[in-house]
Amino acid sequence: MVDTPQHDQRELYKELKEKLLRSDEGWYESAPPWKDNHSPLPLYKQGSLRLLEDLKLKIKRLGVEEAYSKIIKHQKAEGIVEAADHPAQGLKCYITQKPVIREEAASTKVRVMYDASAKAHPNAVSLNDCLYPGHTLQNKMWNVLVRSHVHPIAVVRDLKQAFLQVQIRKADRSALRFHWKQGEHSEIETLR
Repeated sequence: MVDTPQHDQRELYKELKEKLLRSDEGWYESAPPWKDNHSPLPLYKQGSLRLLEDLKLKIKRLGVEEAYSKIIKHQKAEGIVEAADHPAQGLKCYITQKPVIREEAASTKVRVMYDASAKAHPNAVSLNDCLYPGHTLQNKMWNVLVRSHVHPIAVVRDLKQAFLQVQIRKADRSALRFHWKQGEHSEIETLR
């Protein structure tokens, strides 16, 4: 399969390929696809702290507090998120998070969704507003179904955490900060 740009994304695709690096550990590293001349990004620190308290009440009420905490702990252990105790570089922003619960799921019933669409106030921009959205990375189901009837054998793969294999370059990680509090009596952590 050849990796090619689509529609009006040629310049963005070219820029991504130029800036994509591979670390010695095997991770790919890139900058987020910032829009040129985007509006100033609000810090949203107080909103993140306020919504953290709401999140803790919600996951406790739903009975998924332990599972949710386990996910954050696993993400820290795997290097998907890290402590943001380093001095901030570049843009600084705090994003919020919320649980996605799928009772019918066989394996992953609870997921953490980091919400980059949250706004400090109605007239503010969100992190999502400052980034190019790009195209959907998942295959369109209709195309998959049609192609599956063309050939007598179908091959299926399960990619573990396919979208968690690209690190954000250090200069841009401060725009992806969030707050977390592991237990009821623990300190609030700043992660990114």
